[in-house]
Amino acid sequence: MHDAPQTAAAKALDAENPLGVDGFEFVEFTGPEPKAMIARLELMGFTQSHVHPRTDAVRLKQGDINMIVHRSPKGQARAFADDHGPSANGMAFRVADAKAAFDGAVSRGAKAAEGHEGGALGDGYPYVLQGIGGSLLYLVDKYGEAGSLYDGWTEIEGWQEAERKNAVGLFSLDHLTHNVRRGQMRTWSGSTATSSPSRSRNISTSRARRPACCPRP
Repeated sequence: MHDAPQTAAAKALDAENPLGVDGFEFVEFTGPEPKAMIARLELMGFTQSHVHPRTDAVRLKQGDINMIVHRSPKGQARAFADDHGPSANGMAFRVADAKAAFDGAVSRGAKAAEGHEGGALGDGYPYVLQGIGGSLLYLVDKYGEAGSLYDGWTEIEGWQEAERKNAVGLFSLDHLTHNVRRGQMRTWSGSTATSSPSRSRNISTSRARRPACCPRP
């Protein structure tokens, strides 16, 4: 029921993992019908566990997977929903040192996100990069032995028991896929190879037809 511990890979800052990425912390969703999103995730075995006190974003958990849904989208989350419909407007990567990873990504050509008010962690969180289509890429180092990102969130009573009953066996998030416009594959694949949170993570791009959850820039 707890976050996975930090792995040795996060501390090995080398050519394969220059920023010390250690997996996903969460995927963030927005859309015009948040209740429907939450209901579908619950059907997949996720349980509501915490609510951000300022953004009203709710965490749904199963195993070591965290999904964040904006119950009342504002700012970036609202604008992203208006542009893309029901969609993933952000994702968070676990890293050994959030500030070092952020500085390292920017030094390699990544761009700091501007105007991320309304994102899941609020506008005061400092380590956020610009993603495809105006999405947000968070870098977080509070997990495992370092504590929990959700310590300051409002806990939903009884969620641990509810998770035990509702879970269907999902434990970890392996990879995510971005769909990009035709002709942009090389641009974004080059970006993820040089300046994204990690070269070693399986974050792929695709020319496939765009599903509702994956916006094009």
